[in-house]
Amino acid sequence: MLGGNNAVKTRGATPGRSAQDWRDGASLLLLAVLVAAFLLGRAPLVAAAPGLASLYARLGLPVNLRGLDFGTVSMVRDVEGGASGLVVSGEIVNPGGAPRGLPALRFTLYDGHGREVGGWSADIDHAPLSAGEAAPFRSRLANPPEAARQLALRFEDAAEGKP
Repeated sequence: MLGGNNAVKTRGATPGRSAQDWRDGASLLLLAVLVAAFLLGRAPLVAAAPGLASLYARLGLPVNLRGLDFGTVSMVRDVEGGASGLVVSGEIVNPGGAPRGLPALRFTLYDGHGREVGGWSADIDHAPLSAGEAAPFRSRLANPPEAARQLALRFEDAAEGKP
């Protein structure tokens, strides 16, 4: 019989839905890959974009590109030869499995309000640290700023040089 209803009925299918499902799945997969790269690829990302280090630290995922840590660090004011000074001492620890060379240290002084009031760099005279080894360090700044109340200590990059 001609002229009848030739429409084909399908159950539960919406035109274009399978293409949408595919795009949704691909989007979720891409998101999962990006999150995994962000979490698992922290070191290369921070090496390429050092500004990301503070973001990772705020997320509780600090990145240690040097493979070295600071042990106990102390800061003491002293007088030597009639001149006031500030002595910073402590230790550098290699918690990793490979030997690590010791870069110069950068000491930055802050006042009680968090404003930078001074700083200096010092080389560490020690052979590379073996895995699990620690090395002591000591550095003295003559005539430190009176306002100095806090200390930030970090490893200096070779490209930074001495201030």
